[in-house]
Amino acid sequence: MPAPVCATQTILQALTLGLLLSSPGAFASDPIVKIFGIGQGFVVPPDERFKIQYQVIPEVSGNHSFYLDNTLALVKDASQIEHNTSGAYSISYPTGLAQDRLLELRICVEAVPVQVCDQVSIRAGQVLLPGQTIELSPIGVAGHVPPQTPFDIDYTILKPTTSDQLFYIDDVLRGRRTASSTQSGPQTAGYPGGLNDGEKRLLRICVDEASATCGYAEVAGGDPPNGVDVPEPFSVADLPNYYQVVADCNPTCGYYSNVYYGDPGVSWVPERGDGLPDGLRIDLYYSGADGLLNPNAAANTLIIYAHSAGSNKESLLTKNRTLLRYLLEIADSGAGVVVASADFRHPLKQLESDRTPSSVADLSYLVQFARHYAAALNINPDDIFLVGTSLGAGVAVHAAVREIANPSDISPVRRSSSAVRGVITRDAQTSFATHWFRSQFLEAPLAAIYQPNLLDDEARSIYGHAIAQVHSNSPLMELLYIGRYVDHRVTQAEYLDRTVDLVHLPNYGLAMEAQYRLHGINERIRLIERYTGNFAHDAARFVAQYRLGRQ
Repeated sequence: MPAPVCATQTILQALTLGLLLSSPGAFASDPIVKIFGIGQGFVVPPDERFKIQYQVIPEVSGNHSFYLDNTLALVKDASQIEHNTSGAYSISYPTGLAQDRLLELRICVEAVPVQVCDQVSIRAGQVLLPGQTIELSPIGVAGHVPPQTPFDIDYTILKPTTSDQLFYIDDVLRGRRTASSTQSGPQTAGYPGGLNDGEKRLLRICVDEASATCGYAEVAGGDPPNGVDVPEPFSVADLPNYYQVVADCNPTCGYYSNVYYGDPGVSWVPERGDGLPDGLRIDLYYSGADGLLNPNAAANTLIIYAHSAGSNKESLLTKNRTLLRYLLEIADSGAGVVVASADFRHPLKQLESDRTPSSVADLSYLVQFARHYAAALNINPDDIFLVGTSLGAGVAVHAAVREIANPSDISPVRRSSSAVRGVITRDAQTSFATHWFRSQFLEAPLAAIYQPNLLDDEARSIYGHAIAQVHSNSPLMELLYIGRYVDHRVTQAEYLDRTVDLVHLPNYGLAMEAQYRLHGINERIRLIERYTGNFAHDAARFVAQYRLGRQ
């Protein structure tokens, strides 16, 4: 017999973050059940009421079933569940959860031929969140604006404040916005006079004067950099020259190897020590049995894979072969698939003599290449996904929210958009900005010694800070972390004992989730701590569910 409604409500609130998996091919025309995030990364304050929201896409009539710890607690007709004009269902959990209580919630709907579900974990506790933060969005194209033209400065205030907003140009106070009410979320300020050609300014916006909480942006008047790391002209007629046979046909009988998507003269792994440039290259895997491009087929979904540190693009045919197999099998649920496995430069290790990175945008360059040559490669330019682990996860998240198109660039590739539809990662750094991370998550003794070879980067503009680049059209995002959120600043002892993995700290994801929420798009992001799932399976599930090529 179903449990009482109050017990069911407890269940309903308890699970909100990970999508339940079946095989990739099972997503053909099935509805999607999606539980929206609650609390902070599915952590709720102990003993406090909270609400669970979920969506069924497309809406279907019939029963919704709610399970707690794999036990059926309630079955209710969809028409009897509160649901708003945007299609989200809602149920409240009135009593809260005890400290450290972990609950598993599964919500299922009846569908043909199978029941479809979403399952998540919720726990009661505390997490360490960033303090008051001001994030300035990128201005213009690569920080450049047309000369003598007024421009807007978009920024977000993370937490509500009644303090005045202070506006600085090159550290000189130039304006004050007096607080008339509590302010938070997206804000805009104008720069009315514009900048002269070649003029550079450091902009700083601060609130909470006593704590000097500020955000920064560097801006210059004039044309942005042109023709950066562009590839040589590409012709699809040359693709047969790149074709390689896979002897055991596992999971494909062939693929296109070492296709240049960027400058062929750069090196992405200088530690090899052979002194030879590797170039910015990809391997292309088409989902047909022979791995060949079929120009007459429907446009393919493109999945770009970014490997972890110490690995390479060839890992999809070795240790990550299972991931490749799952991704290619997505083609069973609709249009074909192309997997592009990329090599790229490390934003924190491949540095110039002044300790600035050789590149922070290689994956964005790849998206531009794919969009520009979409017709030749038979790719749907609006159906591009990023998949990454560890280093590749951080690079993928930064590429996902970054737009680098330069309409006036001399290269037609660089004039193309770098926007993607979605990104799923495991253990992603959502910021490579050293000062931000040290000041938000580390105790002072550890902050003083952590990553000493990198510039302090107080302005969060050197190595990459994806958190500041979130906007109202940011893509679908799922962030999976093996570790657990910390609820305190990490100590030097914890770091030296390797009790806490600072590189893959799940709290990075909490900062990204907070920005999505500020922009009103929290339904587009999911965040999971203590992840123990099969990443190959989950990556395929994510793409299969949200791609435009889905049947």
